[in-house]
Amino acid sequence: MHYQSFNRHAEAADTLVGVVVSVNTNIQDRNYIYFVGLHRNFEATKHILSPGIGLYVIDIRQQSIKYGYGIPNFVSVHESQKGDLSEAGVFADLSYEYKFQPKVNLGFKLQLYYTATASYFESFSLFPFVKIKI
Repeated sequence: MHYQSFNRHAEAADTLVGVVVSVNTNIQDRNYIYFVGLHRNFEATKHILSPGIGLYVIDIRQQSIKYGYGIPNFVSVHESQKGDLSEAGVFADLSYEYKFQPKVNLGFKLQLYYTATASYFESFSLFPFVKIKI
């Protein structure tokens, strides 16, 4: 599972039926990515190369601000529910490890996620890591 969080500031003012409605807050979008994949390790004396492919489902939780008139006038922060904005796609990754010490590997991983149901690239990441064998 991967988790992504995006924050943004929302500021607005409007008049609804003679009442001034003012919004000044932060809202958050969160992505929960569940994935399953296959990896293959290619090992040499001090090097490990591991390509992989797989499928994923992303559950998007977006917050939005809703306001309107009624009895009484209202302002609320609304969050989409689980499954409302779900998408599916494929991913590919490639990792490289260097056997630095007998129980310590240093490496980096490259990941690319493509959302097939919406036809766009979801995310790209490149990050270093340290693997410690216990």
